[in-house]
Amino acid sequence: YDTWKSRLQARGQRGLLLGEIKSIQESRYGMRIQLSHLHAPVYARTKLIEKTKRSYRSVWAIQPTFARRVALIAVEPTTHNNLQAVDIAMMLTNHAYLPADSTHEVRMADALIKARRSLVKPLRYDTKESTLPDFVLTDTSPHTYVEVYGMLDDPVYRRRQEHKREPYRSTGTPPIEWDARG
Repeated sequence: YDTWKSRLQARGQRGLLLGEIKSIQESRYGMRIQLSHLHAPVYARTKLIEKTKRSYRSVWAIQPTFARRVALIAVEPTTHNNLQAVDIAMMLTNHAYLPADSTHEVRMADALIKARRSLVKPLRYDTKESTLPDFVLTDTSPHTYVEVYGMLDDPVYRRRQEHKREPYRSTGTPPIEWDARG
């Protein structure tokens, strides 16, 4: 790490850090991001942290003990030999680092792993489909789709849920559906 960081400093270049967020706290000049497994913090302007809070709401909505928060941070060296974040992408995952879009999905992912199910989590960059299942069980033939519904009291969310159900109806492939409210 120190060699990589010193190369960035010597060349005036930017680099990428990928890690699990241990904590984010206020510092004298903005915010201090501490990654698990890395001794040195990364500093970020408060404005950048506010932007990530808007862009990655599910990541900020959880308690760190409930799930993991993973970040890809574009950094540049400062004049004081620290690293300053210039951009941040974040992802919520369960304890096995399986991506999730909500805390309800974290709970479902944990339950499926505990049940020793084989599964994948489709991600937006995997396909051009407008809607994706929350999980796909790959230990069944044909594969089984899993949908996690968490905000059924919200009319906009309910319309989105109906939109997600349409491809299953048209193909006659019933998904496993979980109402996370109960």
